Formats: sequence, C-alpha cells, structure tokens
Amino acid sequence: MTKERAALSYEQAQARIADYLGTKRAAAIAGVALRTFYDWGDPDVDRTIPIAAAEKLDLAYIAAGGDSMPFLDTLNLRLLSAREERFGDPLALVDVAARFAKEAGEFSAAALHASRPGATPADMAALNKEGLEAIGAAQSVVSAAGGIVAAARAPPDTG
Repeated sequence: MTKERAALSYEQAQARIADYLGTKRAAAIAGVALRTFYDWGDPDVDRTIPIAAAEKLDLAYIAAGGDSMPFLDTLNLRLLSAREERFGDPLALVDVAARFAKEAGEFSAAALHASRPGATPADMAALNKEGLEAIGAAQSVVSAAGGIVAAARAPPDTG
C-alpha cells in the first residue's frame, strides 16, 4: 500500500525522484541500503534524508532528464512560506509602497492644478478623485506594514 505523503514534504520529493530513477538506483546514488532509503521516505518513521543525500539525488534527477530539483524546490517553497508566515511579506510592502508613491504624486499634481487661479470644477473633481486614491493606497501601506509587524510579534513555531 502506498502511503499518503504531505504536499511540500521531503518524503514527496523523494518519492518523485524514486519514481523517476527507480528506488534501487536512487538508494545507490544516495549511498544507502534500500531499507534506509525506504525509511527516509516513510512519513511514519522518524528519519529524514540527510542534505548531502538530497543534493546527490537532485543532481542525479536533473542529469537523468528531470525537469527540476525536487528537494531544493521543496526546501525553497517551505522556507518562503515560513518566512512569509513569520515575518509577513516584505515584497507586498514594496508593491503597495510603489503604488502609494504613484498615487501620492498624482494627488500632488492634482492639488497644484486645483490651486491655480482659474481652476475649474473638473480640476477640483480630479483633486478629490486623486486624493481618495492616495488615501486608499496609504491604507494599503499601513495594512501591509501592520501584517509584517504582527507576524514579527507572533511567537515562533516550535512544534
């Protein structure tokens, strides 16, 4: 019976490589007995693949025509997810800050046009529109920053 392996697990990465290369060949590449290789891939056994063996298997998978590096991809996605969960998404802050800078610039330009002698009702409407857009963008910056602060205050996952 095939055991269910969690998504984004090292067991799943190992199973993908073993399916592609063959279990015996993968165990030989890792330099371990077949039983050890099976234990590494069993979510119910408290043994995990050493990083050096994972590197060898990723490289062998690529050399055999594989389309990625399953262990590296798994590690990368897990760390990115953990970082975002723990510290918030700093890239989201960059994106909303850039949008705010754009909207604030447009609001400033509209304010200058509306303050000229002979400003029209259309100039005042543009000022109002750009002001509301700048406020919305500023709220997004505050929200993104708050998410980062809240995530940083959260206790670390020790489970």
